[in-house]
Amino acid sequence: MSKKVRSCRVKGTGHSFNSCVATANTLLHSDGLNRILHLDAARKQVKVEAGIKLKDLNGMLWQNGLAFPSLGDIAEQAMGGLVSTGTHGTGLQWGSFSDGRGLIGLELVLADGSLLELRADRPDDRPLLEAARVGLGALGVIYSMTFQLDEAHNLEFCSRVVHQKEALDPALYKTHDHFEYFTFPFSDQVLMLIRDRSQKPADKGKFGAWFNDIFIENLLLDTVLRLTSLWPSKIGPVMRLMTHLASEEHFVGRCYEVMASIRRVRFFEMEYAFPLDQINAALATYHDVNRHFAQKAGADRYYASFPGEVRFLGGDQGTLLSPTLGQPTAYLAAQVFPSFGPKYQGYFRALEGEFRKLQGRPHWGKLFYRNPMGIYPRFDEWNKIRQSLDPGGKFLNPFLETLVHG
Repeated sequence: MSKKVRSCRVKGTGHSFNSCVATANTLLHSDGLNRILHLDAARKQVKVEAGIKLKDLNGMLWQNGLAFPSLGDIAEQAMGGLVSTGTHGTGLQWGSFSDGRGLIGLELVLADGSLLELRADRPDDRPLLEAARVGLGALGVIYSMTFQLDEAHNLEFCSRVVHQKEALDPALYKTHDHFEYFTFPFSDQVLMLIRDRSQKPADKGKFGAWFNDIFIENLLLDTVLRLTSLWPSKIGPVMRLMTHLASEEHFVGRCYEVMASIRRVRFFEMEYAFPLDQINAALATYHDVNRHFAQKAGADRYYASFPGEVRFLGGDQGTLLSPTLGQPTAYLAAQVFPSFGPKYQGYFRALEGEFRKLQGRPHWGKLFYRNPMGIYPRFDEWNKIRQSLDPGGKFLNPFLETLVHG
């Protein structure tokens, strides 16, 4: 009788919203793998262990005149988790953390305990490296990653509230280095954020940073939403009030401090990637579903309770499971506040059904309900590589079993 293999998963910071890491068997914590293994300032490359946190790495890189070209909303995650799920920022010039132009090396500890080194400068490594860049933790335990970096630079930040029609102008995401906006349920106003490279010196004051980043974006938002959850039908006026409270900002700062924010308000999130030409339809669908659920009768009624987020990405190269599939992409994130109750899952499922009709693909670290593997043309290739590296399924868990076996 064959002995059943005990599964093994790796925990980073637990930032993902789904159960990709969950296991009843062995759970490895990566916190101790927190070193820079090699830094080459001249070649703008760094090799790091998988457990190092992005927020710690950013400061170390800056001290050596280096930086990542693009970051996401926060910097709390472990680097291994970032590349395993295709975490991304915004800007058509950039891909995600898993993009082959940035992630140029990986070391994996395989199921048999051996160490597999994969390098972009070795052509024979290409098939395995393409599978491992968005590996979902299913190929092995990531020990280290090597990144191609950029020079340290400042960003000039501007934010203002505009009508949604203005934010939909393609010239904005085509001409600015990092462009995104927050769209408010039950409102036609959006908060537009623009970040461009600048030679100007940093000028953001400490009080301004605290007031906007901590008070407005966290404490006030959390308090207002908790109160509104007691009278959820008031969420429409509250969202419109938020657009008035969102102040116009303009400052210059270090790139990693300007791109990543401090987020202390808890929420649930689903994010889908769309071809660029589908983002207007996706936004219209988002608002239609919001209104539909707000108009339901009795216990079926649910109110969207958190601003959605729209970002743009150039498309990842050298990956098999990146949601961008190597093409310019718009991401739309739907987010809800927990105090509005558990019915958000029905709301998310309805959104997902509509998003799939628009060629949408879910972010691997966010909530989704339908198996997306069928919409990845190279899934079979990825799964064959996974099986060759882990024939006994040591790195599978219920979440991944569902994905790979249908």
